[in-house]
Amino acid sequence: MPVSIEVPAYPALVIDGSSSGFFSGVLGSDGIWLSAKKVTEPALESLFKTVDEILKPAGLELDAIQSFIYCEGPGSVLGLRLCAMAIETWIRIQPNPVQLFAYNSLQ
Repeated sequence: MPVSIEVPAYPALVIDGSSSGFFSGVLGSDGIWLSAKKVTEPALESLFKTVDEILKPAGLELDAIQSFIYCEGPGSVLGLRLCAMAIETWIRIQPNPVQLFAYNSLQ
């Protein structure tokens, strides 16, 4: 039986709050980064600011995002929870349905 692999719709917002720093990027089609940024501040201080900063150079608003890709851990519990809360909020305010993908940082 063939295995079906779902791929994200683009543009996709990637966030990772699992470490002591925070990463966010906008992934375009063909796996090309439209914009990305890693900061040394943890997610508590940088999540929303960094996401805003990477959307602008990509020429996008949050409502243009079609997929969210996030690190599910292991890592900083506070960072992971903040990212989960942000994604839950963004999904609820999106005008259209979006996809949600998770990855494990150890894999």
